[in-house]
Order: sequence, then C-alpha cells, then structure tokens
Amino acid sequence: MAIGCTAHAENKQIPADYDVSDCKNVFQRREPPRSDEGDYTNPKVPVTEADKLKRDIDTLRESIRLDWLDLASKPLTVSDCAALRSDIVALGLELRNLIERFDALP
Repeated sequence: MAIGCTAHAENKQIPADYDVSDCKNVFQRREPPRSDEGDYTNPKVPVTEADKLKRDIDTLRESIRLDWLDLASKPLTVSDCAALRSDIVALGLELRNLIERFDALP
C-alpha cells in the first residue's frame, strides 16, 4: 500500500511498512546542467553570454521587485530613506553606463 505523495511532502510521520517509492522528488532524478553546459529548458542548446546576462538581469529585476514589496510595508527612518535613495541613484547611473557601453558595441 502506497501513501499519497501529498502526505509525504507535508513531512507527516510515515509508518515504516508503507511503500513511498512512488513519492520520490522527480527533480532529483535528473541532474541539472552546469551553467556553461546549456540552458535549463534544453540542455543540448548551449547558453550564450547574452543568455546568461539576460538571465542575470531578469533575476536582479525580480529580486529588487520582491525586496521593494517587503520594504514598502515597513517604516523607514529618514537616514534609511536617504541611504536607499543614494543606492538607487547609483544603480541607475550604473545601468545608464551599461546602456551606453551596450550601444557602443559593434
């Protein structure tokens, strides 16, 4: 008799005589490719430097969005606001610099 995978996933106590072999995590059955080996959707397709940069940009965008949602619900001191504003301005300047360098590529 196999126990449902939901119960296994919820870390419930499972009696020793239960067969839970069908509840293994399917993500553990395959090894993800190394970052230089290919993309995660198709390991046979090599990941270009442009793909890596796009993935990094997407990750950064999502991280900032989630951090902002968390921060917006918390009270900030005047000095915290000033420091964050300074960091955001510096990031904006760095991004503008990156756009200029990108536009200058052949």
